Amino acid sequence: MSSDAAPSAAEVEAALGAFHDPYRDAPLAESANITVEAIDAGDGGARVRARVRLGYPAEGVRADREARLAAILEAMPGVAAAEVELGWEILAQQPQRQRKPAAHARQS
Repeated sequence: MSSDAAPSAAEVEAALGAFHDPYRDAPLAESANITVEAIDAGDGGARVRARVRLGYPAEGVRADREARLAAILEAMPGVAAAEVELGWEILAQQPQRQRKPAAHARQS
């Protein structure tokens, strides 16, 4: 890829996915859903917009992480500007049927 060419969606996802998630102590690709929403090529470089969904709430670090992830994209060849929206989606899990309630747990 030349420095004038816009990155592909796969390259953007890989760049974001390589970010180390300090909460999960793992690459972001292992703990988040990364979606590239737009890569708009233009004179002077591409504008990239992506969305990252974590599996845990992160309001306290949202602005910092959005800025850090956008900086990663803006450092890529061919990218003039980047915007990353960080959010989360917490999915309910099914109860574990095989587990017995604790002896001190009150049954209704």
